[in-house]
Amino acid sequence: MPVQEEWVATPDCKLYTRTWLPDKLKATVVFVHGLGEHVTRYDEMFGRFADNGIKVTAFDQRGHSMGGGLTLGYALQNQKEFQGVIASAPLVDSGDKTKPKLADRILLSFVPYILPSFVIPNILDLSTLSRDPNEVALYKKDPLVHSYISTGLCNDILTNGTNLLRNAKKFNLPLLVAHGTQDGMTCPKASKKFVSLVSSNDKTYKEYEGFYHELHNEPRKDREIVYDTYINWITERI
Repeated sequence: MPVQEEWVATPDCKLYTRTWLPDKLKATVVFVHGLGEHVTRYDEMFGRFADNGIKVTAFDQRGHSMGGGLTLGYALQNQKEFQGVIASAPLVDSGDKTKPKLADRILLSFVPYILPSFVIPNILDLSTLSRDPNEVALYKKDPLVHSYISTGLCNDILTNGTNLLRNAKKFNLPLLVAHGTQDGMTCPKASKKFVSLVSSNDKTYKEYEGFYHELHNEPRKDREIVYDTYINWITERI
């Protein structure tokens, strides 16, 4: 399974892109990664996609946004560009382990508008990243993973979740949202509520009992179930 790497120039920087290429193309996916990470962490899963005829293109983001929430928000505003959307553990609302405290909420009510580029530590609690301790260890020592976020991005992420719920009825694309019930980083109940509100006739909320945040990095037998769910959902709609 070949992988294509390329640096793409933008007006003010170069972005690293990575594409997993199948031998025989059936479908194309554009992938958006999560907060403070990078696309090479997905080699295993997207290798499986390519083995099943699905081309995946991804890029390392400058802002390192919360991928699932950004994907839903962008798709909501640009529905004609897509044939379907998969969101894994999107941030529609903060999880139990990451919900901003009162003091943080007060600061976020005005600091992002004054100092949007001011950088603060993010509030990710790695205790609910994955039930596979090896994956957690790899994440912690990965030099390309960072633990910071700007106040502007933090505010945008939280505001995006509110907007998703407010405008969910406008969402008409085929949709699969997957979430682990023990995810402490993002809220599974909020994801389920979003799906219930969208107008699409082809919508699925897939709940994984006991799973943590990174569904694709759960213990071996469980991540295989997740891979198959995504691949089957795509191929059934080709």
